[in-house]
Amino acid sequence: MLEALLGANAAENIMNQRAAGPLTASVSGSMIKSALFTIISTGTSADGKIKRAVKAIIKRNGNKLETVYWNDNWTERQGV
Repeated sequence: MLEALLGANAAENIMNQRAAGPLTASVSGSMIKSALFTIISTGTSADGKIKRAVKAIIKRNGNKLETVYWNDNWTERQGV
């Protein structure tokens, strides 16, 4: 999908950046126009026995952010 939207070079760049860590800015050189963003944050205890994930969907309205969805017990199987 990235390749269809942005071209092969930009898609490869995004995939490489994702593998290196979270994206913090547009890697295709374009402006970010989306008003909806999905944030998934995962934490693991030092011994690896406890792992928790939070998923939030945030809506940008000008300079304000609104939480549209929040799940502090999220798993990938839920698919939301």
